[in-house]
Amino acid sequence: MKTTCIILFVILMSFLTLAQNKTEIECKIWNPNSFCVIPDSIYLADRVFAIHSEWKEDKCEHIDSLKNLTGVWLTFNIKKGCSLSFKTNFDNIKLIKKGSGQKVGLFAIYTSRKYFMTSIKAKKFTYHLKTGRKIDIIMLFPQAEKGDKIIIDDFIETEIRE
Repeated sequence: MKTTCIILFVILMSFLTLAQNKTEIECKIWNPNSFCVIPDSIYLADRVFAIHSEWKEDKCEHIDSLKNLTGVWLTFNIKKGCSLSFKTNFDNIKLIKKGSGQKVGLFAIYTSRKYFMTSIKAKKFTYHLKTGRKIDIIMLFPQAEKGDKIIIDDFIETEIRE
């Protein structure tokens, strides 16, 4: 009887630990009148670490002039400190189309006031994410829509819900 109670207690504690460490993810379409209109409430990475990296950033006015781009706003809470790496050409960030399963590459990612990173060549480029914070990532894909999936390495896999 004691052994059964101990085993049940251990199983219950395991489930409670998993529930506490679960990352809450919200992923939605974001199509403002201008990609220059970024809310002040956005919270980006805590620190960026780069080794042998080159990247290109474009102003939001240039991004606005391009056609067929859809913003995808990803928000998640960090329960434990972690990091998010970007690979050359954003190869580790994909949108999977809901109907065809086609993989679509990321066009750009918001980096700072009025700028979007549109290309990267990196040996190592890492965003360090702060524990206990809500993190926002704004990404631009060609023709993203509700029901498509976003995959970032083994870090995040979620569906665009709104």
